[in-house]
Order: sequence, then C-alpha cells, then structure tokens
Amino acid sequence: MAGTPAAEKPPAAKTAPEGEAQFVVEQLLDGQTTGSLLAITFNEFGHAVASREQGGVLLIHDGDGDGLLDHVRVANDQIKDCRGLLCLNGELFATGTGPQGLALYRPGILEPGEVEALLGALRTRRDRAMVEAMVLGGLRRCEVLGLRLGDLRLGGWRGFIAWGQGGAQTPAPVSQSVFAAVRDLNRRAVLGWRARFRAIFDEIAAVYPPREEIDLDALADMVSTVVEGGSVMGKALGGTGKIGYIFHDASYYVTNQRDGAFKTVIRQCFPGIEIVTEPGITDPAQGQEVAPALPPQNA
Repeated sequence: MAGTPAAEKPPAAKTAPEGEAQFVVEQLLDGQTTGSLLAITFNEFGHAVASREQGGVLLIHDGDGDGLLDHVRVANDQIKDCRGLLCLNGELFATGTGPQGLALYRPGILEPGEVEALLGALRTRRDRAMVEAMVLGGLRRCEVLGLRLGDLRLGGWRGFIAWGQGGAQTPAPVSQSVFAAVRDLNRRAVLGWRARFRAIFDEIAAVYPPREEIDLDALADMVSTVVEGGSVMGKALGGTGKIGYIFHDASYYVTNQRDGAFKTVIRQCFPGIEIVTEPGITDPAQGQEVAPALPPQNA
C-alpha cells in the first residue's frame, strides 16, 4: 500500500547522563504524622518549617541526632492554611489565616519559658551560644555566622560586628550569658586537645617510662598550645602569605620540639604560607630588638 513511511518514535528523555547517579526519593514521615502540607521551608538550623492544611505551622527537626528530620511538633497554632513561609534572620514570616484574617504574619516574641525550652533542646554548646547571641544579643543570623572569637570584647561585653546592617562595622552589646557560653565552649575545646595528646603520651610512657616524674597534662597542654598557635596563625592569614619566625636558639629538647611542631603545622597544614626568615635568640630580651627589624628586612 502506497504512502509515507511512519515516523520513528523519538528516544525516551533521560533524567541524567549515563553513568551518573539518579535522584532518590525517600519518605521521612508518613502523611498521618504530618497531615497534608501546603508549604515548606528551612530555618538557619536546618529544621524544616511546614504549614498543615487547615492546621498550624509545624517544626520538623532531627530529634535523635541521626541526621534525619523525624520529629514533628506544632510551632504555631494561631496561623492556619499558610500558603507562604519565609525564615529570615531568626524570624518566621507566614501568609495565612490568623486572628486578623488573611494576612502576612510574624509570630510574636518568645516568652522567657519558651526561650529556656528552646535552649534546652539544643544538642551542642556551639548551637546554644549562637542562639543566645541572637535571642539575648539581638544579632541577626548572618552577623552571628560571621562572628569570630577575636570579635568578642570581654571587657566591654560587646561583639564587633564586621558586616552589620548596611555594611557598617559597629560594636554591638552582647549578653554576659553569651560570653559565658563561649568561654565554656572554648574551655572544653582546650580540654579536648589535652585529652587527645595526653592519650598519646600515656601510650609512649607505657613503653618508655620517664626517668623523672613528669606532669603529662602540662606536657599535653604545651603541645596543644603550639599546634593551636600554628592553626590560629594560618587561619588569620587566610592560608597564604609570608611570616617570620623567632625561636629560642638553645639545645633544649623540649624547646626544640616545640619550635619544630609550630613549623610543622604551618608547612603541612598551610602550604600557601612561607616562612621567609627564622632568626634565633638566646636571651628573651633580644626579641624586642629582632622583631621590629623583620618587616623592613623582608618587605
């Protein structure tokens, strides 16, 4: 029978190039737990904020530390049928039906008891310090995330906000409880370094017992201080640059090991930093004479 040949069927569209992993859809919670959801977003802590059809706003979070959003609670039951949700700088904006009818709402300030409940639910001291800086210090999320330990001014209970609102660089008052949380966090970090090196020295001492009594905790603190000093220097320079290194030029085993540890951290962890000069001194007072001459000599 005469006629035009049938057109060939086009190949099926591919969802991803061959050899690449495909998307995987996993169910986290069943519909009976969440109900019918209208909108969903995420806050700065990685929690999901969702609105339930004919219901309020839900907070879906990881309640047992397994990395999955598996716990659901009602965050606000006054605003219902929200079609739009936005988490911004620690606040929630929701479009839905509330006490004043259909409108854009911002849920009110937390009561003291609610703040304590929120802080008590946080799993790490780092999270607690960050939340306290926002709740008690009035800092925005982006400002808290940009804070460094050196930005805190303990004497004046202030934090130096490098990029505040409008791009201004201004100091901001911070609650004393925030500083207390930061001090506790820093103390635990120091003790963590001590425990790590103390375990190493315990293993060495078990095989090679010291001939003289030695405080292994003090030795661990000394080593951790040197390692942390190299890390702080490297991060302060952004991993690149040139530095001068002044050391105690004496044949003391512990002193030589301390000097070598600092240089090892710089060279192995920050290959973009070059040690351009290493003047040695035999008298601590010489440091005041040697240090000022380093910048012009190596400019």
